[in-house]
Amino acid sequence: MTRGIPRVAGDTPDELAPQVADLLHSVTHRLRREARATQGAHRATWTQMRALRALERLRPPVRMSALAEELHIARRSATSLVDDLESSGFVRRVRDPDDRRAVIVESTAAGRRVMIEAGERRRRATVGMLGTLSEAELRTLRDILGRLVE
Repeated sequence: MTRGIPRVAGDTPDELAPQVADLLHSVTHRLRREARATQGAHRATWTQMRALRALERLRPPVRMSALAEELHIARRSATSLVDDLESSGFVRRVRDPDDRRAVIVESTAAGRRVMIEAGERRRRATVGMLGTLSEAELRTLRDILGRLVE
């Protein structure tokens, strides 16, 4: 029996899908909780960390609209998120030299540091949680989850 989800012979895909969704939610919640438990002096929310990682992935210069698109959020939500990140000292806004109407968002040294520290906590929590899986199982899980986010 999977913890919290009883196995029933003859489960149909329609019955299995919500069970899988519940398990994915539980895994994500546990990862967040374990990473947050070891959080240092620089506190950033999960959403703020997603934004900092997105800025790193997109590579500068990053316009506010590109950040919103990458995070799949509305532009006004990205503005609020960047406001919070800026007040924490993790990002700064600068005018786009090529288009004075546009704003570029860039990570500060403090933002990069908190991202590296949080990434290490996240890695430790993930390795601890997934450590019972074999390398082949991890590859299979990665491939399946990758297909879901395409």
